Amino acid sequence: MTTTVRGRAGTAGLTLALGCLTVFMANLDTTILNVALPTMGHDLGAATSGLQWTVNAYVLARAGSLFVCASLGDRFGHRRIWILGLALFGLGSLACGLAPGLGAMIVFRVLQSLGGAMMTPATLAMLARAYPQGPARAQALGIWSASTGIAMGLGPVVGGVLVDSVGWRSVFMVNVPIVVIALLSSRLVSDGTRPAAPPKLDLLGQTAIVATLFPVTYALITAPERGWDSPVTLALLAVGVLAAWAFVVVERRSDHPLLTLSDFRRPALLGAMGLAVAAFVTLGGFLFFNTLWLQEHRGLSALQAGLLTAPATLSSFLLSPLAGRIVGRIGPRVPATLGATCLAVATGWLALTVSTTGPLWTVLPGYVLLGVGLGLTNTPVNTIAVASMPEERAGVAGAIATTSRQVGSNLGVALLGTIVFSGAFVPGLNHAYVLAAVLSAAAAGFAWWALRVRPA
Repeated sequence: MTTTVRGRAGTAGLTLALGCLTVFMANLDTTILNVALPTMGHDLGAATSGLQWTVNAYVLARAGSLFVCASLGDRFGHRRIWILGLALFGLGSLACGLAPGLGAMIVFRVLQSLGGAMMTPATLAMLARAYPQGPARAQALGIWSASTGIAMGLGPVVGGVLVDSVGWRSVFMVNVPIVVIALLSSRLVSDGTRPAAPPKLDLLGQTAIVATLFPVTYALITAPERGWDSPVTLALLAVGVLAAWAFVVVERRSDHPLLTLSDFRRPALLGAMGLAVAAFVTLGGFLFFNTLWLQEHRGLSALQAGLLTAPATLSSFLLSPLAGRIVGRIGPRVPATLGATCLAVATGWLALTVSTTGPLWTVLPGYVLLGVGLGLTNTPVNTIAVASMPEERAGVAGAIATTSRQVGSNLGVALLGTIVFSGAFVPGLNHAYVLAAVLSAAAAGFAWWALRVRPA
């Protein structure tokens, strides 16, 4: 039995527009801040090590809270959680823009991140309910996916423009009017239909999954600096493994589990998760180290570096809706496999063309292919995650997709960073791109196998 919740009928297009706007804003904040750190550190009198925690705090809070926020949406309504997330994100952004010191900034970044963790899976679940199963849903998810990719790619460009023209505080203040517009429009958005008896909260399962994701994410963030064999890194990973074991035990005994083991016996869902991790290992590593290469080793400004990588952002933006159409017609197998293959070719090309003296235009084919690969893989991941879970757990489905991307992005920076910083930067970056190419090629093969049957 289902019940219709508050909101006007026929607002699927508005739900898509507002969902794209808010997820764009939340993902933009994962990359926009990097170019503002030097100026911000000077004004706040903060050391580089402390500044990095303004980024790390956002990532950690997001990774640790996604599943909790998603299950709250399944229980209390995704529109309500989305609105609460908007309000927290807006307040956090305003507070960050007014922060008097580093400590306050880190606290307010956590508030921002919690708001983003509420918004992202909620918007995906709202779209799943606004659009029926089939080509229309796949197309909508393709557009939603495009907003995610373009936000991460545009972060350095937008950040560079704002810092140079207005100042570093503007990278936070720019969110405030967007939040106000979204909140004023929220009454027009429907949460679609949801079960009259929504799922109960699995508090033990939520605690266990936070205890799994938080230490693992922290270990990935700090491993390049501490070393993979550091006692702290090994202890964090051990805690994560033990918490994951506890999560499995808890979920087996729960009458209303957050996730069931049968969820992960579906090849399509495993394929989507593996694809998301592999794609964002490549994207996370690329966004971080490509910027360092262009600015510190090729002498470009932050804005110039962002503009040079615009072909990757543009191709991702254009291909995501097309991927949605393809998925709606023939299923996710072909676009997912083709997308992972493009990522492998792109990083292989970058491994051959990234240098200290060669012409910069030679990397452009790699940038374009990387964007194409991201655009083709992102939509199948969302479509499979939503299709693999019951409608009453659409929020958890969104959290699975988003968490897989988050883990992949963190792993990309940590794993590729270990290679890059093991010797000279540029040769290390070449070797890191080779590893990314191998992982993407393996993901292509895995996707072709796992997605041989379309998700129900």
